[in-house]
Amino acid sequence: MGVGRWHRALVLLTLALARTGSARAAAPPEAAESAQVETSTFTAVALELEGVDAQALVGALALRAPALDLSVVGDGTFAPEPGSVFAYITVRPVEEGFRIDVSLSDGRGYRRRSSIPTGRPERVLASDLASLLDAIASGGVVPDRRVATIPEDLIPAPAPERDPEPLTETEAPPAPEAKEDPPSVALEPDTPPMSGSAPGWGVGLGAHAGLALGLLPAAPSDGLRMGAGALGPWVRAPGGWVLGAEGRLAGRTSRGIRLLRGRFVLAGGYAWQRRAFALPVVGFIGVEVWRVDQDVRDAANQAETPLMTFGARLSPGWRTRLGTGRTVSRLGGFVELAGALRPADGQAALVRLTNDGAVVHRIGGLEILAGIDLAVWFRARRDPGELAHETLVRAAGLACVKMCDKIVRIRP
Repeated sequence: MGVGRWHRALVLLTLALARTGSARAAAPPEAAESAQVETSTFTAVALELEGVDAQALVGALALRAPALDLSVVGDGTFAPEPGSVFAYITVRPVEEGFRIDVSLSDGRGYRRRSSIPTGRPERVLASDLASLLDAIASGGVVPDRRVATIPEDLIPAPAPERDPEPLTETEAPPAPEAKEDPPSVALEPDTPPMSGSAPGWGVGLGAHAGLALGLLPAAPSDGLRMGAGALGPWVRAPGGWVLGAEGRLAGRTSRGIRLLRGRFVLAGGYAWQRRAFALPVVGFIGVEVWRVDQDVRDAANQAETPLMTFGARLSPGWRTRLGTGRTVSRLGGFVELAGALRPADGQAALVRLTNDGAVVHRIGGLEILAGIDLAVWFRARRDPGELAHETLVRAAGLACVKMCDKIVRIRP
């Protein structure tokens, strides 16, 4: 085989490898064409409900689907006939709605999402469930082909088998037919469960503004220390963990002497979410610089030494979906407890007047800050790890193609 054939083979292999970086796990066209919509006749339905009024939902569903025999998991009334097809339904809250999973005892599974804007969700969920169950029974929807998971205590015991009649000498038992188990395809869940956390990767921009009060050490000039405002970028992981950086400016004027403080910190914590309510809790550590207006004649010529700062912040607020739903804003309040000290002696910095030594400004110590907090989050369309993998595979493929071109060019 000549060098040209080797070159073409390497190029084809490299392009095939590059395509795998962006390909999603999906069934081949032949499998999609062969998928058939199946019909089912079932009446027994077991419901496992979270975040809703079970009695109200069952009552509303019974009005919309009177032919179904409805039971709630755990009430002891679910008793399907052995060998019959029954449905096991779970309803769990997720971000901006509920996730509905329908698992049939024959192995088929269906997943849908119900968006609940405001108010009590039972009637809307009952309408969505009745429509979905009717479509499943009539064959109007294709199963998601997930491996259906049904609790073992809901599966009825098989009917007792009768003893087979004795065979005569001339009779022989028929050979059992070999049956192949249908392949199970594990699909990626379309919406992750909420479970009190924020789903998916996201990036955001946070800002807050408020007033600070000095706690320790006390001094006659303490009280209202400063007004402050902060701004910074944030990153959110699928489990609800957040990481960000923040810059803050604060200032105050006392007895004609102006003080300006700048703080730069790294922060991290956890953002708990439940429906529209969010409660981020973060801690931070960083450095704080300050400056006194040197044009004031009575200001002490004190070295403006940077301080080490640390603290924690609690920011309860309410979330609002913007646009298509990938952008979410949060507005609320915050309370922050922070400390700052000079690394050399662990004390707060003081600004005194030169004539009488009175303390004009105290920088550092223990302070409490409260005010308004605003954040805007943008949900990432793709997982960062998957995007990095695809980029690396494509880069490696292009490098291999260029290397093959060079090999061909330098051949004798």
